[in-house]
Amino acid sequence: PLKPVFFKYFNASDLSSRVLGRNFIDIVETGAGSVTVTLRIPVKKRFIELTRTYIPIDDASWQFSERMGMGRIISGVQLSTSIFPFVRTGHADTYKVQLFTYVINGGGSLRFLSDGGGADTLKVSEQPRTRLSYATTYYDVQGDFDYVEATVTNELGTFQGVIVPQWKPYAPSAKELIFAVDFGTTNSHVEWAERGQESQPLTFTDHREQTLIASLLKKDSLLIADQLQRIEFLPREIDDVYGFPLRTALANNRGSAGGTNLFSDINIPFLYERQYFDGYEVATNLKWMGDNTLSKEFLREIMLLIKAKALLENADLDKVRIVYFYPVSMGGADRSRNLHVYPESIAPAFYYKGADVAGSSYVSVDIGGGTSDTVVYQTSADQQKTVPVAISSFRFAGNAIFGDAFTAHDADNSPLLQHYTEYFRKLVMRNPDVTYLNSIMNTIMTSKRSEDINAFLFSIENVEQLRDLPPMDRNLYSYNALLRGDDQRKLVFVYFYSALIYYIASSMKHRNFVKPKQIYFSGTGSKILNILGSRELVTELTQTIIERVFGETYTEPFSIKVERDCPKQITCRGGVRLENERLESHTTPEMSALIDMMRPRNVNAMKYCYSMIDEEQLTIDKVNDLAVRDKIVDEVKRFNQFFIDLCDPVMRDELGVDNKVFNVFKSVVDDNVANYLIAGINSYLQGRYESGAVVEDVPFFYPVIGVIRYNLLKNLCNEVIAKS
Repeated sequence: PLKPVFFKYFNASDLSSRVLGRNFIDIVETGAGSVTVTLRIPVKKRFIELTRTYIPIDDASWQFSERMGMGRIISGVQLSTSIFPFVRTGHADTYKVQLFTYVINGGGSLRFLSDGGGADTLKVSEQPRTRLSYATTYYDVQGDFDYVEATVTNELGTFQGVIVPQWKPYAPSAKELIFAVDFGTTNSHVEWAERGQESQPLTFTDHREQTLIASLLKKDSLLIADQLQRIEFLPREIDDVYGFPLRTALANNRGSAGGTNLFSDINIPFLYERQYFDGYEVATNLKWMGDNTLSKEFLREIMLLIKAKALLENADLDKVRIVYFYPVSMGGADRSRNLHVYPESIAPAFYYKGADVAGSSYVSVDIGGGTSDTVVYQTSADQQKTVPVAISSFRFAGNAIFGDAFTAHDADNSPLLQHYTEYFRKLVMRNPDVTYLNSIMNTIMTSKRSEDINAFLFSIENVEQLRDLPPMDRNLYSYNALLRGDDQRKLVFVYFYSALIYYIASSMKHRNFVKPKQIYFSGTGSKILNILGSRELVTELTQTIIERVFGETYTEPFSIKVERDCPKQITCRGGVRLENERLESHTTPEMSALIDMMRPRNVNAMKYCYSMIDEEQLTIDKVNDLAVRDKIVDEVKRFNQFFIDLCDPVMRDELGVDNKVFNVFKSVVDDNVANYLIAGINSYLQGRYESGAVVEDVPFFYPVIGVIRYNLLKNLCNEVIAKS
């Protein structure tokens, strides 16, 4: 009974109101699949009731008759829409709308309208995405709409219906929110907090007050529509199952034209590594792509989620503050009133630091997938506070072990993956609840990117079906636990970590800095510390390296700090604390000095990539000098001997390193060091610097990466060790 003329005299919202104690409209499902719709039109002090019943009719020749008053339910048609964000401010609102249709020999479309039947004030663009037996279309809507006209066309004709969103109104308050965004190589994370409060991961729960997306689709009522909503659009909930931290990735339809419009072409695949889905290609390594188009779209979706959260929290949008982090090797932008940009390794210190290091030396280390970022803090000249004095960012991080070194897409030649993919393949086949993980692994392995496959292996223990297992059973699925107990390969992780600490200590000694009293760790790559052993053992190892580099022992306690389960979150949590301190202490000279020091122009002045040879820093011309390269090679071999001496029988016993493993290590660690330096320079530096430019990286690490990938992972395995 609802006709277009209705909207000339009434508003769409009237349909959800009441008339003389009765619903304005009732839609009642009755027996045998029929539906009765009753519309009550108010007339003076009464109402006119208009009713029509719709029934399933299979007769293709059936024609509607106004006199009969009977409507037809069209079989073979499924249609659903989802709207994001589902909140209305009335001021320059923009919406993303997904249309799902499953129409035999036909299709569907949407038309967005305002009360009074007008669409003139709206700017709408539409773009099809999936086109199979089912289809998705995406609409960008600029402006407020009150209802949607849905049209379906098939072999029986053209039919229309009305969708009325029951908007959540935005009621702005004085609430001030802070969001922190850590855009990482492997994983990205977002935390949020109300001003003055501790932060928490960005989440959305599926209830009326926090609706992330509104959908006509009843939960679990149509599997393929529900799947496409989560794959191409957004899940109903963003939580610890489908939520942050999440993989830094974007998905597009396989075989598509390669467009880059958010949702219409690409989107963040919240199901990636968590559920199997086919027909899509997933792009990773967004952070280090030469073309930053995909990075922008990834961050655009993150910002849309942040805006939605702020609106649903009824926060004051003018007082929403964003804290964003960058590796100093990329450079940063000056902050604006609501955007504050800091180096990645600054924030963790604000999460960890306490009175025990006030006025003393410490180091913050953020180990990511692609880079490690460090900040050295020293006592100020007045001895009253600690200030950052040197900031570094270099390509020596998680991917030094879990990546493909200098050859892209080389996973087929990774002994580490050959061993563990086979292990997990057999393991999940024995558990019917998680056999789907093999399908996910097979899909990810087609990219032949070692870092992607390793990232998936680390994610397995966190899938929903394994979370409630007893710790001993769950450890069977824990890549971290397996590597910690891997007697053959554990030495690789000790070598990586020792090289990192050796560099930090050497760079500090070169500038006559005081030894650090503490070292703070953050970033996904910091999980490597879990593989090494207990906190006490890692602390002892770290202290020993620093003491030997400096040639002096500690006279006061030394410690390291790392969150074993969630190191990725630390940067964001520290960023929120930093912003809270800035807001509460903006008149404090210490805070004002720190904020000023973190401006990109001042950060640039603190950049410090120590050459590890008799040069403070290296230009590209120096790097290409054969004599300089020889010095770098000599320094790497000097470190290798340092590491061999470090791993004396007592240390090897504490680390659980077998003598046979250590003997193989000694026999291969110096092989091809000069070749790896050349390969690293060619991969990371050539063509990226003009003559005379300072290299913002540490070439010392290039041979170390090669040693790890081609010498150690290849030889520290049962097959080789058994022959030694």
